[in-house]
Amino acid sequence: MNGKPAMALTITKESSANTVAVCNQVEAMVDQWKSDPELENFELRIFMNQGGIVMTQLNTLYTTGRIGAFLAALVLFMFLRRLRITLIITLAIPLCLFIAVSAMYFSGESLNILTILGLVICVGLLVDNSVVVAENIQRHYQNGMTRHAACIKGVQEIGLAITTATFTTLIVFLPALLVEGQMRFFLIRLAVPIVAALLSSLAIALVFVPLCVFLTLGRNPFGRFEWLGRAVEKFRVWLARMYDVTFDRFNVWYNRALGYYLKRRIDLAAIFLVLFSVTYLHTFKEVGFSFDEKREMGQFNMSFNFPSQFNFDQRTDYFKKVEKILDARKDELELEGHMVRYSTWYGSLQGWFKQDRLNDAPPREVSEKIFKLLPEVPGLKISYERMGESEEKQDSEERYSVRLVGNDPIKLDEVTESLKPLFSSLPGVLSLQERQDDNPNEMALVVDRDRASSIGVNPTTLAGLVGNALRGSSLPRFQSEGRQIPVRVRFSEEDRAELSDLNNFLVPAEDGRFSSVGSLTRPSMLSSPRYIRRTNKTVSHTLTMELESGLEDEAKKAIDAAKLNIDLPEGISFSELRRRYGKEDFVAAGMALALSVLFIYMLMAFLFESVMMPLSIVFTIPLAAIGAIWIHYLTGIKMDMLGIVGGMLLVGVVVNNGIVLIDYANRLRHAGNDRKTALLNAAKHRFRPIAITALTTIFGMIPMVLSDGGDMGMSYRSFGLTLIGGMTSASLFTLLVVPVFYTIFDDAHEIISAAFAGVFSQNTKSSVAK
Repeated sequence: MNGKPAMALTITKESSANTVAVCNQVEAMVDQWKSDPELENFELRIFMNQGGIVMTQLNTLYTTGRIGAFLAALVLFMFLRRLRITLIITLAIPLCLFIAVSAMYFSGESLNILTILGLVICVGLLVDNSVVVAENIQRHYQNGMTRHAACIKGVQEIGLAITTATFTTLIVFLPALLVEGQMRFFLIRLAVPIVAALLSSLAIALVFVPLCVFLTLGRNPFGRFEWLGRAVEKFRVWLARMYDVTFDRFNVWYNRALGYYLKRRIDLAAIFLVLFSVTYLHTFKEVGFSFDEKREMGQFNMSFNFPSQFNFDQRTDYFKKVEKILDARKDELELEGHMVRYSTWYGSLQGWFKQDRLNDAPPREVSEKIFKLLPEVPGLKISYERMGESEEKQDSEERYSVRLVGNDPIKLDEVTESLKPLFSSLPGVLSLQERQDDNPNEMALVVDRDRASSIGVNPTTLAGLVGNALRGSSLPRFQSEGRQIPVRVRFSEEDRAELSDLNNFLVPAEDGRFSSVGSLTRPSMLSSPRYIRRTNKTVSHTLTMELESGLEDEAKKAIDAAKLNIDLPEGISFSELRRRYGKEDFVAAGMALALSVLFIYMLMAFLFESVMMPLSIVFTIPLAAIGAIWIHYLTGIKMDMLGIVGGMLLVGVVVNNGIVLIDYANRLRHAGNDRKTALLNAAKHRFRPIAITALTTIFGMIPMVLSDGGDMGMSYRSFGLTLIGGMTSASLFTLLVVPVFYTIFDDAHEIISAAFAGVFSQNTKSSVAK
């Protein structure tokens, strides 16, 4: 390690153990060893700590949540311009999160990456209900009502609407109980913290926020500090002017645009149709989908297959040259350290980069540069791979695999070896991954079948005896205090240390007699295949290729074209590899999305007591999808599975503004306003709460998009971009599209009602005439 002889110890935890707790215990033990006088001449170092990686991820999410909450508070103060109301709403965030964590504790959930992600999501959503309630109370108070009347009427007007809006978000997680696969895993992990936090935010908005607003409205918080009150008042006036020249003008423009399109509804519908068509027929196809939620790895691994004539000293000399190259370029490559391991059959080089890298080049490109710097030796095969990518799956961007299947393992291995030079020479292929062992000679006990048959010994019984003696036999796991301990039984070491010990083992015959293993077998050194892998009941061999940065698509096309031109021998063919997310996962995601929309529609139909009115709000869902797709297209970031989960959550969030808007418009119509006036006033009065809720959610997601997931960490960029893009487009179009489609479906409702009334009236007259 780093040019010095070293010994590495790999520690594996039990399946039920906590990763962070085990790593902390190991660190404590290493620190204790460092103080041991007998080890003072040795350097003890931990070079791979998965517990630290987990804590880095958790700390990233904590930091993201704090920054998001701070930005959301700034947005609230800019719009409300009242410090106490802003503090009341902002302090609801930690209270709701505390309730959510308590619910997680009692439900048996732990603080992991997904559950904390759910809590971070809530930072921007928790203020929505409180904002709508506080803004409605403040508006009534400014219109001349008393504090008591403003609080009562403000909650009565908006209570049912925000309750329904909250449940439209929660109902998104209901389909998680009806689907299978990865989608179910993601949704269930996110469900507990989000559901608990949003329910608590609803209760706080309906009970505690009105009470706190009642206690603070109309009171002078500065008392004797009049100079401070005057300074704050000047700052409020300045914020009010800023609001008037920005958002208030935007509100006026929106109201004029709405009045225009209420007269020209077909024009807006045509614009929406064109935008929808361009997005889904062009932009959606240009947005790639990534199956890798992991960020750039901070480590790399290279394996070396030496020719058989290379002795141990030659391998030592080769790796000294490699270490000399790395040491000379350590600062340029920003390497924290490296480790070399080699034996008779294989060698490997592992390296890891500094945490505070200054180079803009991704670690992947730096790793490829190191790969190209390695000395070339005739017959030496070097393969490069990223850490943690050992599974044979066909949905990685930087790797591509080709699988061959057949019935003859030896013939299959020969064909695979003959194809390696062809694939490695293709453009964009960086290297072929090689196994780190050569064809080894192994000790075998060859059974004398004639003698075994004459004595009555079954060869299977003989093989089972030798196998159990050497490898042992697994027993059911032992249960102790909630832990599962693996148990294996085998012969003691002194009874199986030498070949002569095996020869003395007794094998039962069919007639009850016993015969020794040595009398039925002879030892022999055999050359055997490296491994035999079976896939779907056939022998398979997989060639995995690392692709060069920037040439991935070109390399994959070249590999597919080469496969079509290869004439394989009879009995051998190419086979498809499984993907991390198969067809069933996408079907489950589509089913969950459809069920979410259906449940949301049914909930809104209950609120509005109509089957037609909710359709105008449902149109905000494709509007949100338009924004989510375009933001991925413009940023060049591919959508991943977390992005799809964010899209499902977005379905339940974007309809909230439409619910509040249409509910208020219906109240104005019931109060005697005509439909157009009611819609214009509803859009005007609901502009500010809609803008606040949208901006708090958007600003809460910005730190998540900009954050670095860290080494081996998950990327939240697609998730955050989906919510930001969806909330932006849905909020911008809600005040136009929802009222216009509301009038369309309202007219359709009247036409259908009139038609049914005419039919029933005709039947009634016919019955009377008879």
